[in-house]
Amino acid sequence: MSSMALPTRVAWVLRISFLSVVLFSISFYVLEPHVHLRRYYESNRVPELNAKSAFVKGVVESEIDGPFDAGTLRALCLSKEWMPGLIFKCEAPKGGVAVVRNVFLNCVRFAVEAGATSFILPEMQAHSTTEDLTNPFSHYFDTAHFTSTLESACPQITLIPHLHDLWDKPTVAKPITLKPFEMGSEVLVDNVISKPSQWASFFHQYLNTTHPKPYSAEKPVLVSLLAPFLQWPLAYDDPHLVANFGKLLRYREDVRRLAGVVLHALDMKFNTGIEADKEGIRLGHFYGAHLRTELDAQAAGWTPYEIQSENYLTHAQNSQIKTIYLVSGNEEDAIRFRESAMEMGMQVATRDELLSEEGYEMDMQEMEVLSWDQKECVDYEVLLRARAMGGSHESTFAWNVALRRHVVDGQGVWVPVVDLGVERRDVEDEGEGGEVNEDDQSPNEEGNAEGEEDTPNEATSNTLQNSFQDSLSTIYGPGDEGMSIKVGMWP
Repeated sequence: MSSMALPTRVAWVLRISFLSVVLFSISFYVLEPHVHLRRYYESNRVPELNAKSAFVKGVVESEIDGPFDAGTLRALCLSKEWMPGLIFKCEAPKGGVAVVRNVFLNCVRFAVEAGATSFILPEMQAHSTTEDLTNPFSHYFDTAHFTSTLESACPQITLIPHLHDLWDKPTVAKPITLKPFEMGSEVLVDNVISKPSQWASFFHQYLNTTHPKPYSAEKPVLVSLLAPFLQWPLAYDDPHLVANFGKLLRYREDVRRLAGVVLHALDMKFNTGIEADKEGIRLGHFYGAHLRTELDAQAAGWTPYEIQSENYLTHAQNSQIKTIYLVSGNEEDAIRFRESAMEMGMQVATRDELLSEEGYEMDMQEMEVLSWDQKECVDYEVLLRARAMGGSHESTFAWNVALRRHVVDGQGVWVPVVDLGVERRDVEDEGEGGEVNEDDQSPNEEGNAEGEEDTPNEATSNTLQNSFQDSLSTIYGPGDEGMSIKVGMWP
């Protein structure tokens, strides 16, 4: 072998190795470009991703009206006489998120008033044609949050995860069903009780009659409340308690996270200046419009599109807000609304449109997994943070958003929306209740197919009239509409 042969072979080996590396690299980029692009994209988006994560984290961890303050609830629980062996259960309500939320809160409030030492974690009826199907508490709400906050504020109550956990207590096999508003003879408006200070006494008299055998922790008695939607008068309780009581229920974490993502996308697209980690509502963010014109609303004779759209667009324009976050299940009306807004120099965004933007693909996939009523919870959280918000008086969803925002308007304290002379806890012997106009047409207890309240409609006179208004929200409709909501819906 010549002295030149070895270097020549080495050179060929090096050339072949180099070409192999080049060919492999080319095949990697050609055959798997998504891998390369994703890695490049992510490596160059670290600051952006961190900013998004921080924004969303701020939304998840903050409330518009501040963190839950258990002080007055703890004081209320300390003032009660507790009855070992008295278990309360909430019959699964049928309805949308606002109805279910208020029913659950009322069940807890009546349980406290009665001195029940156990409370079964409530469920809700599923939105299906089969009445027997139920969804768990976690379908809407954060179970861990509810458990920890209630047990911390009111340790006298033990939460029972499910009725089946009482399998070894045969005395609860036949629960005593109860309509709370029937305990006593007087109501304030519709089914809202007028003398809550007397309710516990009437209840225990009823219990002793229907269940004469003594009950105990070993042989408990089960009382099942029949979906008390609007039955407890808020004005009876301390305004601080009213402002905080609703925060026992917090929507599940994935819902709140997705609401944060939607708000981030809204801010990125329209530069709304949202400060996600700050409490309260600041000027100049966006307008929240709840356009409730789906087929069931049309069939029930609710306020028509023409009037609702005029109300919201005029409100946004008068508020000098150029960006509108629209909540609507009617695609045709959403298109009409957008066109009208553009003619007035305003821009409209919806939840799904915002998550269709680049960079939100994974979030959109997560959103699509949710049921339609869980998506409502996302919209609820977004609307809470609007600078101004409008809804129609027939919708309990719109009412509940507005009343939660009303706590912010009251600087963190509940300011009663209407005064019907409800007795107060601190002056229980002085309250006489109020008179109610017989012409008041307030929501009933049933709700329609979408889980909202069907109230008589006077569409021809609804334009720019207010059933409720504060500095942050307006519910449009005749002034005397929603009286039982004003008196009995927890913010």
